[in-house]
Amino acid sequence: MERLPPVLVEQVFDELSLRDAIRASYVCHQWRTTLLPYLFDTYNINEYLKPGFPDPNSLLRAFRQTGAVLSGSRALAYFLPSVRVHIGSSDWDIYVEHEHKETIHQELLQQEFIPLERKKPQRQPSQFMVYDYGRNKVDDGNGVKVQVVVLVEGRGIMNCIAQFHNSAACNYISGWGAASLFWQMTFDKHGFMAKRLTASVEYRKELKEQYLRRGIRLVEYEIRPKESLVENAFVVYFPSAAAGQSHSYSGSRPWLKELETFRQNDVEAWKQMLDSDYKVLLMRRFRQKFALEKAGA
Repeated sequence: MERLPPVLVEQVFDELSLRDAIRASYVCHQWRTTLLPYLFDTYNINEYLKPGFPDPNSLLRAFRQTGAVLSGSRALAYFLPSVRVHIGSSDWDIYVEHEHKETIHQELLQQEFIPLERKKPQRQPSQFMVYDYGRNKVDDGNGVKVQVVVLVEGRGIMNCIAQFHNSAACNYISGWGAASLFWQMTFDKHGFMAKRLTASVEYRKELKEQYLRRGIRLVEYEIRPKESLVENAFVVYFPSAAAGQSHSYSGSRPWLKELETFRQNDVEAWKQMLDSDYKVLLMRRFRQKFALEKAGA
């Protein structure tokens, strides 16, 4: 593989997942040398966010301050590069708890977004409210659109993500790192639909077709794989997030303590939202050299 030109390396590993590329980089020194540039270019979080947000560092700081996350198709595509070509016009979906909505509002204004009149009805106002923002010319399809999902008071973000319409959508990017809850299925490009959609025949059909176009096969909840009930969460940390500075291996590494706090807080949040369908999600940490050096904010 070390003789492959960069363009072929990209084509091959874009069809795989972040974890596949990381594991391949461990095969030998030559493979690692070949894959590190690809990992740096493909999974650098700042570069990934730049098409949507002029100042990714500022956005991630706001996420750390508020606990807000980016989810939806944009979070899925971070882990699966093959999905990115299908979501060029998709919204950037931010989820935030009610008490922090003003902070995210101000952050978007600083990022040159303007509030837009929402044309769609609120689907579940008892659970959340959705607010639209746009930058540049949204109406002609050349702009950037953000949807901010503000949860009602007392409802947590992890609880919301756990109730997404299918398992492949249960991913998020926070100010500290990125996580995929059902990563084994998602990285293999398949998943199952939520139990609550059982009666929604047409919506299930649309959802299956939408995800199939992205290369992901969804099955009905009733025939989901048994291993889907208990899975680890795949987590990538953004190591410089703790201080909002470029990471260096020298010094005392103060960000390690912050990452431990993130890990503990996330695990506790997940445990609080779990029911008999989800059992216990365990945190599996991956601190690859590329992530430590390049994926940070």
